[in-house]
Amino acid sequence: MADFIRKSLSRTILTVIAVSVAVVMTAEIYLRFSRGIDDRIAMMTLFGKELAASIYEGIKYPMSVGDSEAVKRQLLDLREKKGLEVFICDYNQQIIYATQEDKINTQVKDHLSNKTAMKTLDEVSQTGLVPEKAFEEEARGKRSLITISPILNHPNCYHCHGSSRRVLGSMVIKMSMAQLYSTIVSARNYSIMISLFGIAAIIALSYALMSRLVSRPIEILADKARKFAEGDMSVSVDVKTKNEVGILGNTFNYMVKSIKDQMEYANSIKDAICDPLFMVDNNKIITFMNDACARLTGYKKSEVEGKITCGELLKSDICETTCPVQYCFDKGEPVEGIRANIASREGRQIPIMTSASPLRNARGELIGAIEICKDITMVLEAERLQYVRKTAESEEEQRKYLEGRGENLLNILTQVSQGDLHVRAEVLQKNDVMDEIANHTNLMLNNLAQLYEKISSFSRELEVEVARRTTMLREKTLLLERANRELRELDRLKSSFLANMSHELRTPMNSIIGYTELLADGIDGPVNEEQAKSLRKVESNARHLLQLINDILDMSKIESGKIELDVRELHLKNVVETVTATLEP
Repeated sequence: MADFIRKSLSRTILTVIAVSVAVVMTAEIYLRFSRGIDDRIAMMTLFGKELAASIYEGIKYPMSVGDSEAVKRQLLDLREKKGLEVFICDYNQQIIYATQEDKINTQVKDHLSNKTAMKTLDEVSQTGLVPEKAFEEEARGKRSLITISPILNHPNCYHCHGSSRRVLGSMVIKMSMAQLYSTIVSARNYSIMISLFGIAAIIALSYALMSRLVSRPIEILADKARKFAEGDMSVSVDVKTKNEVGILGNTFNYMVKSIKDQMEYANSIKDAICDPLFMVDNNKIITFMNDACARLTGYKKSEVEGKITCGELLKSDICETTCPVQYCFDKGEPVEGIRANIASREGRQIPIMTSASPLRNARGELIGAIEICKDITMVLEAERLQYVRKTAESEEEQRKYLEGRGENLLNILTQVSQGDLHVRAEVLQKNDVMDEIANHTNLMLNNLAQLYEKISSFSRELEVEVARRTTMLREKTLLLERANRELRELDRLKSSFLANMSHELRTPMNSIIGYTELLADGIDGPVNEEQAKSLRKVESNARHLLQLINDILDMSKIESGKIELDVRELHLKNVVETVTATLEP
């Protein structure tokens, strides 16, 4: 089949047209329906999210009040929709509610085979974030679209679930994609049928036009070319049209004439040059090369002339940049002394010096170029040896220079380590790395000297401040010692006062209380009721004053840490009566 097509240009062109149209139509159909599938999946994803939001709004209140039956009824109503499954699971992915009752109290993973969806479900259960996309799943020959939404913990749910967990569970909606794909396949088949009819019509029309306008003229041109290749230099094509076939015929006639001119011209100079030489036409096709060029490249003349370009022959590293032949074509001027590297047929790299010049016919028209090469392997080897010798001398000189500068810096750093901060590195004004290091070293030494001076000044100031603070501390110590002596004296006076008060006040108060009791009891004579009442007040106030004296003595014992507690029961009635008697007029 392939040979049959290649034997005819019209069949080849028709095949290319048919294949191109088929490829374009196939790509268009594929892109259209691929994009259509993506759009429909996006619509289903949006519908799934909206359905999840609608279902959640419907079950939100029943779930907050614990009405499980209402939730089940609502999900069972959704079961009537063909190809729709809804799972509501807790954070452990156990199904609590579902449109199919037989799936309740099972794990979600038992009903989903898409591992990415399961991983996303795990992430949703942890983070509470809504996934951006849905997931396709194919199980038992059926395709489904899976949408996942989190069920978050709200204040209305705190009474059952508490407030510590952010995500209570997830809602998984599984929608069948069978109808979607059946619609897409039907539309695809219709488009393919239309495309096939269109391709057949294009092929038939193109074949008729190609046979008349291309095949026959090309067959005539091929016959002329065959005769010219066999050595008939008198052939020419009778051009009757101005289309591409006519242009091809004119080009053939022009080629025949150009080749004749070039052959005569090349034959006149090919024996005069002993260096490698080759000639090219305006398309850089090699039309002639001498024996020296054949020996240099390793190709036979029969393999090159009229078959390959100069770039394919030389495989030079300057073909794409500074090609001498291209320079001749662009400028119309000769070029010489260009160095390049070429590769022989065996792959050996050969350095050459090349020159090129344009070739013109008798009318001054540019018809090609001639290039002459010279192997400069020995010249480059001599240059390389000279360069190596100079490089070695330069590196040795640089090494000595660096060693000297390095020793200078080392000596300076040694002196600095011994305490001499006035030395500086020598700067030779060469603007090299060593001068840069010397400048940085000098800057460092300057900064170090300034820092040392600041530290010395600060040390002297610190010594003065320490002496001043020591004097102040000594004065304050003397003041504290004097204050301690005065406090001890005050403490002694306080103790003396308390001892005197204990003796001088408590003894009289006890006598007053004793004599008052004797008077009240009538020992010294009878007393009337008013006198008895006054005596009781005197006794009460005396005891109160005695208690105050005892309290003051107790405070002294508390300060010295010698008091011992004697906890007893207190009758509030007696206290109230005592206070009342004291306050009575």
